[in-house]
Amino acid sequence: MNFFKQFGVDPTKEAEVWRAIPNKDGYDTYSADYHFIGFIEGTDDIDWIHIGEASFGLANHDGDLPSPMIPSTFSKPIVELAVRITMPNLEI
Repeated sequence: MNFFKQFGVDPTKEAEVWRAIPNKDGYDTYSADYHFIGFIEGTDDIDWIHIGEASFGLANHDGDLPSPMIPSTFSKPIVELAVRITMPNLEI
């Protein structure tokens, strides 16, 4: 939660969540993407930060980033925040 707070991102307003890697060991890796207006100094390509079981990736975009998940009202530059976490597989 502190990671999200420092960027002013509401963790309940993700653009997309999906099971990225189904693992055979009873755990699956999930990914969630967030977008916000801004620029992260010193980050050109995706730069991963590891905190416990989660990984947070940050990337700056100042060109076209065609995605229906980014509101048309967003001005550039845009930061893409990707979150990956591995959790036990839950059958629904």
